[in-house]
Amino acid sequence: MTRPVALVTGASSGIGRAAAFKLAAVGHDLAIVARREEELATLVEEIGAAHDIRILNRPCDLSDLQDAERIVPDVLEHFGRLDVVLNNAGIAECAPMAEISLGVLQRALVVNAMAPAVLVREAWDALATAPRGIVVNISSLSAIDPLPGCGGYGMSKSAIEGLTRSIHADSKDVGADIRAFSIGPGAIDTPMLRSAMDGVEFPPGARVPMDEFVGIIAECIAGRFDDHDGGAIYVPGEGSVTTDASEALEIIAALWS
Repeated sequence: MTRPVALVTGASSGIGRAAAFKLAAVGHDLAIVARREEELATLVEEIGAAHDIRILNRPCDLSDLQDAERIVPDVLEHFGRLDVVLNNAGIAECAPMAEISLGVLQRALVVNAMAPAVLVREAWDALATAPRGIVVNISSLSAIDPLPGCGGYGMSKSAIEGLTRSIHADSKDVGADIRAFSIGPGAIDTPMLRSAMDGVEFPPGARVPMDEFVGIIAECIAGRFDDHDGGAIYVPGEGSVTTDASEALEIIAALWS
């Protein structure tokens, strides 16, 4: 019997890179997707040196929705199955709402919400027939606590939480047994965060350790959060995990007070 296959977008750095290593460690074959081909090739070498798994390197800029449509067929042709879709890739271009351009709005929605929806659509039948079909969408606390000046990003993360609920509703309606989760971190050390919050001093406990966060991703895939299928899981700070949005906001307020 072949190993379960996980598709990880945004795999060349940050959460996606760490999640790819984590899923390889727990026994998944991988299809890794990102724009940066050299970084993907390096990741293949590093994971291959540490774990005896199969890896498909699939470069793609998810702003190209036509190419995004071809990712899942390529994965299925290569592996013959798909068990997990981890929608992690994202962009965060900040601009005040009074000045936000059409391009910023469009890129945020296409990369952060529309491309994930396309991947889920293409993967639906494979996930429905998998022993355990899972979608994990990486959201953000910006979905419930928008950062001033980054409205396009916050809006797109609200949209991906809506996608999670829609996957759950459709799966339940047709008996597909596909489980979907959104995971929204607060401050987690990634190139995107460093770019968006350059110069910001983080209070103790506000940064979520990367290994802690990707551990939660693995736990969603393994079944720990099945009673919250279709919902959002928030990770507002180090050692803090909650499915209650109000509690997440209270933790953030206490950390940053």
